[in-house]
Amino acid sequence: MFITTDDTLASDTFNSDGTLKSMSSYLHIALSDGVIFVEDDADLTGITHKEVTSTLSLVGELNDKCKQMLSDTDWYVARKSETDVAIPSHVSTLRTTLRTLIAD
Repeated sequence: MFITTDDTLASDTFNSDGTLKSMSSYLHIALSDGVIFVEDDADLTGITHKEVTSTLSLVGELNDKCKQMLSDTDWYVARKSETDVAIPSHVSTLRTTLRTLIAD
């Protein structure tokens, strides 16, 4: 779902050493012109927002952002392959969600 809002959306929080402290309850991705993609099942209770009609342009921009986010986390996959260091579960979850969004 595409929305606009002036409210703060949920976000991941991190410990001082950079490790994940808590994950946001839903994925959101900022796009151009103040439009934000949020997962359809996101609980936006208490968030004042306006739904924006999906357009080919917005979907294309979302796909591009998802592909970039996958590219940005590819090093986890390479590290796992080369050194057998586990991919953090939140990264695996994010990558799965991003691939699903691109496929839809």
